[in-house]
Amino acid sequence: MDFIKNPPLIVAPKNFSISATDKFLKDCEFMFTIVGKYIPGGVIQLGYIENINLVNVLILYKLMSFCGENRCILNTEIIADDPIIIQFRKYGLYPLLLSYVGNVSQVEREYKHLGVISDENFLIAPQALLRKDMYSHETIRTKYLPAIEDYYQHNKKGGLMILTCLSEILLNFWEHAVEDDRTVIVAYGTKDRIEIACADNGDGILTTLSRTYPNVKSKKDLIMSSIKKGVTSKKLTNHMGYGLWLINEITTRVGGRLHIFSEGGHIQNEYGKIKYFDSGNWSGTIIYLDLPLKSPVTISDIEGSIIKNSSQQLQINWV
Repeated sequence: MDFIKNPPLIVAPKNFSISATDKFLKDCEFMFTIVGKYIPGGVIQLGYIENINLVNVLILYKLMSFCGENRCILNTEIIADDPIIIQFRKYGLYPLLLSYVGNVSQVEREYKHLGVISDENFLIAPQALLRKDMYSHETIRTKYLPAIEDYYQHNKKGGLMILTCLSEILLNFWEHAVEDDRTVIVAYGTKDRIEIACADNGDGILTTLSRTYPNVKSKKDLIMSSIKKGVTSKKLTNHMGYGLWLINEITTRVGGRLHIFSEGGHIQNEYGKIKYFDSGNWSGTIIYLDLPLKSPVTISDIEGSIIKNSSQQLQINWV
């Protein structure tokens, strides 16, 4: 495509629900092919959005930050009206958006002012998982555990389920997103449910698993294998390949929703029904998790059912 004659145009849909994500990712996958090209006059049109969910707000932010950090488009025009601005504010991304548009160096300072907010709702404001900050199990325990325990004290088992999923998502990104130190996570919850979204632009599922399973040639098979028990990109280590499998198992048992987008593939678990879709070639991985908290399950519940149905005991390392 001749972007000089036809400047890049990205248009977000009116109803930007999870069902619209695949098409949007296909529409903007060209962004990863113009790194360093300084294409002039691009437009990101967000003004038509009337409804949007958490993960797509995060995708928009990651797309805009990637575009600027990697010198894809020069003087990008971002068109946004009240509905999308309200959603950026709701999920804590608005100050990052403003600081990014105004001054890239300001973004680092803005991240440091974000944290866990617990009032009538529960919000883990967008966190950049910067490796230089030495995030660890202890960081999860000290940064997120107290807030989760406090807000979900009426549902301790639900709080434990949230911490389990949050830990596994974080650890999965820390271990595999080795080329990207700007992985961003955000979570939004009420007393009845929790949403967690995380996105990066590092190595995706295809890239990491193909190194370990070179004989698996099918993109679909390789991506779908990421939610199977025991599949890991780090064989011959203490990594057991239980992270995404455990999250998927919890999602199925509580009737939640799990979506994983990576390098042209999309795994969907909607209320226990698992499907695969071709998607836009997003460089990196996006995870979206939406869990009801009425009947939570924990690792012990899953271990118990496995022990009951087999003689093998599941060993999981978490916080």
